[in-house]
Amino acid sequence: MRYFVAVAEERSFSRAAIRLDIAQPPLSQQIRRLERDLGFALFARTSKGVSLTRSGETLFKHARIVLEAAAVAIEATSAAERGEAGRLTVAFINSAAYAALPRLLKAYRQVQPDVEIEVREMRIVDQLDALVDERIDVGILRPPISDACLDSLCLIREPFVVAVPNDHELAKRTRLALTDIDGQPIVTYPHGHRAGFRERFDSAILAAGITPRTVHEATQVHAICGLVAGGAGLAVVPASARVLRIAGLRFIPLREKSLIAETWLAWRKESGTAQLRSFVAIAKRVV
Repeated sequence: MRYFVAVAEERSFSRAAIRLDIAQPPLSQQIRRLERDLGFALFARTSKGVSLTRSGETLFKHARIVLEAAAVAIEATSAAERGEAGRLTVAFINSAAYAALPRLLKAYRQVQPDVEIEVREMRIVDQLDALVDERIDVGILRPPISDACLDSLCLIREPFVVAVPNDHELAKRTRLALTDIDGQPIVTYPHGHRAGFRERFDSAILAAGITPRTVHEATQVHAICGLVAGGAGLAVVPASARVLRIAGLRFIPLREKSLIAETWLAWRKESGTAQLRSFVAIAKRVV
């Protein structure tokens, strides 16, 4: 098709051969083969040169469109291979939307604005399964990340705070210790939650020698904080929960520094897409 367009534009086999940087006989053979495959002549050959037949004129219009589309397709494919285009699927836990996710997406879009990003909110266990099955490219989740086929990077380490209703007797305090919530009703995570917050909280209160009363359980930070604002009790939650603007709620720093919440990035070790490599490199820079 490229040879045909060159001859049609030059109106000469010799000039087209020079333009294409090939010998004239192979060019003539390719055009004859094209005409044979189509079953009709594309050029009228005379001693003065060549001219397009009516069928050739029709093909000429479409051939240039085909070549232009092919060039666009090749450039788009090359851009995808370089990580400058294509698609990236990012999964995240609910709490990652408070800080980690927006920071990463903003930084990535500044560098790779033409990559289409699909974001999916997913539970930790579902993210791990989706990463292994290659249904997502990268996940933002809580540790532990123990699968041998996954690589990971710590994005955020944050302390815990105490969520307190505005009208509670402890709401005027600027800092609280675990001993301050002894005997208080508590809203917390359930046992077996993938992030292990409940187990760490139970271990911390055991070490502090206190016995708060668990009155409600919820798996999402915003749900726990909503229950606290409604007067159900107090809660010990990651400090990133402070971005939640829930009426009737205060967050007070916790004295104990041993309680730490971590947010990690995870991806398949064997995934070699340029889009993923770029995302991970940007995440390391942001961290």
